[in-house]
Order: sequence, then C-alpha cells, then structure tokens
Amino acid sequence: MAGYPLYKHIQDLIVNQIREGALRPGDRVSSESELMNQYHVSSITAKNALISLADQGIVVRVQGKGTFVSDNDITNQIVDKNNKCAVSNEDNKFVGMIMPTMKTNVEQRLLYYVEKYLYENGYQLILRITDEFLTAETGAIEKFKGMGVYGMIIFPTLDEKYNEAILRLKLDNFPFVLIDRFLKSIDTYNVTSDNVQGTYQAIFMLLNKGHRHIAFISPTITNSATEERAYGFEKVFSDSNLPINKNLWCLLDLEIIASNRAYSYILNFLKKHPEITAIFTVNVEMASLTYNALKELSLLSKIEMITFDEIGLPDVHFIKQNYKEMGRHAVHSLISQINGKSFVKHIVVPTQFHLKP
Repeated sequence: MAGYPLYKHIQDLIVNQIREGALRPGDRVSSESELMNQYHVSSITAKNALISLADQGIVVRVQGKGTFVSDNDITNQIVDKNNKCAVSNEDNKFVGMIMPTMKTNVEQRLLYYVEKYLYENGYQLILRITDEFLTAETGAIEKFKGMGVYGMIIFPTLDEKYNEAILRLKLDNFPFVLIDRFLKSIDTYNVTSDNVQGTYQAIFMLLNKGHRHIAFISPTITNSATEERAYGFEKVFSDSNLPINKNLWCLLDLEIIASNRAYSYILNFLKKHPEITAIFTVNVEMASLTYNALKELSLLSKIEMITFDEIGLPDVHFIKQNYKEMGRHAVHSLISQINGKSFVKHIVVPTQFHLKP
C-alpha cells in the first residue's frame, strides 16, 4: 500500500460518497478544478481520478457539461440498498473515519496513513467530512453504526468539548479511537501529538534567544490540541520564572474565522503591539494569515515566527507532527478493540522541532 497514488484516494472518496448516498445516479460529480481546490492536488491528479472512475463505468463524463454518476449495474452494486449487510460481510470489513475537513496537510496525511494501515490489516475505509459541524459529526456516527462498520476513527470538530454520540459509543463498548484531538469529559482511546512538549521546546528556544515579547495567536481555545499548546506556552514561562503578558495573546472566535475576518483581526492586533519580537501560531491557518499580515506591515525581517505543522514559508520555524505514527497507533488501537484485546488507551506521539536556517 506504500506509495498508493493520490488520485486513487480521491477516487475512493467519490466511491464512498456514492456508497453512502451522498451522490446518486445522475448526480453531478465535482469537476477537476473543484477537486483541485477541495483536496489541494494538481490538475493531472484530479483528472486521473475522474478518468479512472469513468473507465470503471462508475461515472460518465459529458463534454461541456461535466461528470455524472452512472446509472448502471456497477453503480447499483456500490449503492446496494442492503448496505448494512454488504458492509458487514467478512470480505468487506469496513471502518468509518470522520474528519472535520480535508483542507490541511494534517488531515490529508492522517487520512493517508490511516487508510494505508487499515488496508494492510484487511479493512476498508469509509470517509465522512463534517465541515467542523458537531451535528454532522453526530449524524456520521449514527450513519456508520447503521451501516454496521466494525469501528470508527474520529477526528473531533474544532469547537468540541463533548458529544453525546461519542459518549454512547463508549457506553455501548463500540470500538472507536479519537485522533489528534480528544474530549476531556469522556475517557476514550485516543492518539495525539505531544502538543505540550512541542510548544515548550519551541518557546524555550525563543526565550534563549532573548525574546520576551512573544505573541500567541490561536483560534479560541475550545479543544484539547489548542488547550495543550497554550499550556505548553505558559509552562515554559513559568519554569523560567518569567511573567506572561496575556495582552500579547490573540485569540480569534470561530465565527471570526468562518466569516473570513481573521486576517484583518490579526493585522490590527499586530499594529496595536509594536513591541512584539516573536510569534507562535497554533496551526498553519493562523501562521499563513500572520505571515501575510507581517508582510503587509513590512515586519517579516523583524519578527521571528514559529508554528505547529510545516507550512513551507521561508524563515518560519515549525513543529512537525508524526502523522505516520499517529495513523499506525490509531489503527492498531482500533483493531485491538475490535478483536477484544487490551491496548494502551492514551497514546502521545512525540513531535520534532525544525529550526529554519
């Protein structure tokens, strides 16, 4: 499964949409340009995905009109009305995966490795994307249970402290694992990065270089990942007996981010605090917005930046998560539960700090 082509992943996602009923015979499938934007892939990758589906008779490409789900025997097999029975077949052991989006490298790489390790262990993956809506996450959980999947791997939504549907999974002893984020209110199997130590190491480096006015830029702290990164930031100041200036914390409400006002918010924050000499951002979305704001203010050469996850921008240090190990642990944890075997309940995967020259 190593080197599994990216176009095949996109092809599998479209097939899953057909299987789940999100796409039905005659429905229009995303165009090449839409697939490029949705999954951040090249035009050739998007084109290959659609060509492959057309070659299999799953879709029909109509010149000048688009690509549509076929109405034929092959598609009818995919959309089998007895889906629960088909999913439960021993030859088709399915696992449901719930993702908040597919926009970031974090989500894309986690999906890649989860699918890889599931396949190697004889399981197939069905994907559901929630667009960061808790109601969609709940609906996906119920949908997967109804389909008879063997288990679930859930990447919780950004604004989530508690989900009754996840609690029900736990009470029913249904096999599932939370990945990247976890819910403190529900004790579950989970796999996360070492957010605390990763942040601690990065800020410790900045303090050693003499920075004292370090900004912290993040969405409002509503989940375990942002909470742990904030804690790591605070802890290094505390351990160094240095005061923390919370006036240099820029926390953006999720509504501000969703309404595309985050850039102006960060820009105004930077204008109000000319004393800032370094910035830590909790994810690449915040890093990209901050980088562009610094560029507009001609401050790129004056302010040092660190972010969680590789962003590919010059002079921006980053904390790299080990997606491969996270995916491997999540799959092995889930399969252990499915087989009724014990497994480590909480797995924290080390990160690596990359210092730009």
